[in-house]
Amino acid sequence: MLYKPLENFKKNISKEEWESIIEDLKNSIEKILSEFDSFFEKNIALSILSKKDKTYLKRSFKGYIRKYLLRYPDEKYVNLVYKAGERLFLRGFSEEIILEVYKIISKSIDHNQLLKEKLGFDFSILLRPFLNFSLEEETKIIRESTVEVVFSLQEAAQIHIKSKHKFLRALMDEDFETLKKIPDYE
Repeated sequence: MLYKPLENFKKNISKEEWESIIEDLKNSIEKILSEFDSFFEKNIALSILSKKDKTYLKRSFKGYIRKYLLRYPDEKYVNLVYKAGERLFLRGFSEEIILEVYKIISKSIDHNQLLKEKLGFDFSILLRPFLNFSLEEETKIIRESTVEVVFSLQEAAQIHIKSKHKFLRALMDEDFETLKKIPDYE
């Protein structure tokens, strides 16, 4: 499941090609971080977060840019990124918030297509916990979590399933009036 994107990334970009290009980019990390800071502070979607959550998110992704953005991925790396996604999920961040951070980092590295491809790969792994927990993973998380986390996970899952079923029913029935009423349909 997790290693399929890794295989595709390795097919597209060899380790030798990556290392030859990345040497030139090591000096631009500070520029990327300063652009990330300015875009992060201006982002309206992130303004709904508490100061504590905003600080946590900013610190986490600045660490990602410093330590992991220029690193060529392997199996251990994929597991690290996946675990980071789980921590963000358990912390209560939604996938919309994580996608906003993705957009911010993407704007910060706008000058390099190779880094954008790596960023897309990383976020495809990072978002896995938000999109498709298997029953075993959900059970493990619930077993290891506090009561508040369990209740919020159950409530979020019920809302998600209800919206998904409503969307799929309307789509199958070609009921475009109902589809227009569903948030984020367009």
